[in-house]
Amino acid sequence: MALAYAEFVASKRKRHGEFGLVPDEVHHSLFDFQSAIVRWALKKGRACVFAGTGLGKTRIQCEVMRHIPGKRFLVVPLAVAEQTITEALDLSGMRIQRVHHADDIQADGVYIVNYDRLHHVEGVQFDAVGLDESSIIKSHDGAYRQYIQERFSRTPYRFAFTATPS
Repeated sequence: MALAYAEFVASKRKRHGEFGLVPDEVHHSLFDFQSAIVRWALKKGRACVFAGTGLGKTRIQCEVMRHIPGKRFLVVPLAVAEQTITEALDLSGMRIQRVHHADDIQADGVYIVNYDRLHHVEGVQFDAVGLDESSIIKSHDGAYRQYIQERFSRTPYRFAFTATPS
């Protein structure tokens, strides 16, 4: 009986493929600990980055997204998009395009949308997603959390960035 249960539990365990990548170099302006976090997150391919206030979480997430090929997507709270776009441009000249609808997404690149507008980009598949201030979803109902999980369940590179992981 115990063996059958152990097999059942083992069958439920999710197995993830190897999605990570190792960058040749990261941006020279990052502090050593930021570079280490970027390298670790990219190597994992799916990671949560819990960086307290003032530790450069936005710079870290921009640098992570810069190294991943294809369509990359940052989902951010209201009023954070502009700061992220500016930070990326200052960091490495990386352009992040704000989107309002799925039609705004055409080619490979980095796109950004507010959590409240996420449903407007339904149907677009991304190679990477980064949830900025991911702890914000705990304030939404269970249906919204479930939507986000299902929406990005097939996205190869998945990251959560927050200063408050509780």
